Amino acid sequence: MYGNCTGKGPEGWESANSWPSPYCKGPDNCGPGQSASRFNEYFDPDLRQGQGQGKGQDPGPTLLTVLGGNNEVAKYVVAALLNYAAGSVPATVLRESTIKHIWSEFATTAAFTPMPGASWSQLEIVDYLKSTMTSA
Repeated sequence: MYGNCTGKGPEGWESANSWPSPYCKGPDNCGPGQSASRFNEYFDPDLRQGQGQGKGQDPGPTLLTVLGGNNEVAKYVVAALLNYAAGSVPATVLRESTIKHIWSEFATTAAFTPMPGASWSQLEIVDYLKSTMTSA
């Protein structure tokens, strides 16, 4: 684990009573007029099914749904995003823009290139993100 990182893993955020702003876990934990945060609000490409017409009608999964889902990289980028917002991971270790870039590159190429000449698979991405969490 990286020093000064005290992030929660997906299960930790799934069971947490509240989430850091601006993220909202669900109706019981949101402010007035706020709804559960959705993956496609923060990550691109999103996880909605289908293409073209009708896709706009599908709001896509909530962050909570993704945390409990089967896509390991998606689960861990959501947990990393929440950890960053909570101040559990210093920007010197992992920035919000990097978290989003990890997802974007992985979702389009099935790998992530942290530096020229290096390519991380799903397992390596998840292992790296786990290293910023005290309970992964």
